[in-house]
Amino acid sequence: MSKLARWFPKSCTRLSIFVCYAHEDRKLAEEIAQALTNDGHEVFIDANKLKVAGDFNEAIRRAIEGADRFIFLISKASMGQGKYPQTELDFAKDRWPSPQGAVWPVLVDPSIDVSGLPVYLRSVQIHTVKGNAPAEIAAAIEKTRVVTSRCLLGAAAVLAAIVGGAGLLLTGSTGTARYTLLEPQQIDFRPAKKPGPDEGWAKSRFAVTLIPVQYANEGATPVRILKETVLLKVKDRIIAFDWFNEVNMKPDCDDWLCFKDPVGVDTLKPNGVLRRETMFMPAQSETTTWHDFLDSVCASKEDRLEVTISSSASASGAFGPVTQTRTAVCRIDLKGMREGLERLECKTGLKQIPVRLSPICLKS
Repeated sequence: MSKLARWFPKSCTRLSIFVCYAHEDRKLAEEIAQALTNDGHEVFIDANKLKVAGDFNEAIRRAIEGADRFIFLISKASMGQGKYPQTELDFAKDRWPSPQGAVWPVLVDPSIDVSGLPVYLRSVQIHTVKGNAPAEIAAAIEKTRVVTSRCLLGAAAVLAAIVGGAGLLLTGSTGTARYTLLEPQQIDFRPAKKPGPDEGWAKSRFAVTLIPVQYANEGATPVRILKETVLLKVKDRIIAFDWFNEVNMKPDCDDWLCFKDPVGVDTLKPNGVLRRETMFMPAQSETTTWHDFLDSVCASKEDRLEVTISSSASASGAFGPVTQTRTAVCRIDLKGMREGLERLECKTGLKQIPVRLSPICLKS
């Protein structure tokens, strides 16, 4: 379990887990499923979940598409040609072209030569059972718990309220800083590298532009904007984007990213308004690409995507400068974005990669 996850209730780190096994290994699979359920996870094991009259293949595919982890019990039965676990493994390959962190091969039959396993399974660590399989697998999965984006955003909102409340107490009754970070009207997503004949641009990082970032200061005290960060969920991870440049979003902008002026610490004057179209970029070490983002939209089952901007600012208080935090959220019609991408064969691998997406923020 990550250090961050330890500070949250287990309901915030619950995983959806699909257990893939051959009929001959059902008893062991059920024991593993029970151990994982005891740890608070949601476990899909077809014997308990499927209705006889339902579309078996489609139900299995949907369950795998919605899973966070895919446990594959390796035995002679599950590796047999024509066995259904092989079909489920194919579904997993579609869901996770790169199995790292998501696919968990578990060797339950020590007589199997792992060198003869498919490359897809050998490309990740194969867990060899040494003692009690359910306990060992549950313990290994436990270490991979992460905090869901909903809980992270909720915690951020609570923290913002606490910090904001403390700031109001310290600023005193006169000259109180009363400023608001308004919701943006539109979000522009685009790859950092200009699209061209070489499709390498699709593997570049991507920029997020908020149109606009806007503050209103209704108080008599100047406010210094110190930092702005955008949070966005991509492939079950929360990625942070830092403010980068003010941009010109007019159609005749001179370059692909429409750079205008750098952004940094700025002052919001008393009873004033600050408004700019601001581009945010991920950290240089961030490896999530434009193509990853599009894949995440295609694979998502959610109807909405939340883009959260968090701002820290400093205002004068009775005992000196006080740092306060404000947040605003743009809620995007993710279902509509996904349907638009499906016309480009989203589910089977995008054959026409869009060069940008610019959804409107939904009214709260």
